[in-house]
Amino acid sequence: MRKKCPLCKNVKLVEIVYGFATETLFKQEKAGRIKIGGCVVVPGCPDLYCPGCGNAWNSKSGQKFVMGLLGEFLTPEKAEQQKKWFERYSSQ
Repeated sequence: MRKKCPLCKNVKLVEIVYGFATETLFKQEKAGRIKIGGCVVVPGCPDLYCPGCGNAWNSKSGQKFVMGLLGEFLTPEKAEQQKKWFERYSSQ
């Protein structure tokens, strides 16, 4: 059975690759073959990305992630905390 996006049901998913991004990885991302996830890997990071709707999730746990303000993957709760912090300190 093919994996599909839990939000939009797209079956054209790409793997999220972690580690130091090389020129080759940037080219692969631009071509839509992978999504660069950053150089910090922690347990439970998202491993699949849907180019159709931007959804990212961990295929084992089902945990959903969103793109943070700095281009990193965050849980929805952490993204909301980041947004509030940014709004608070950017208005000063």
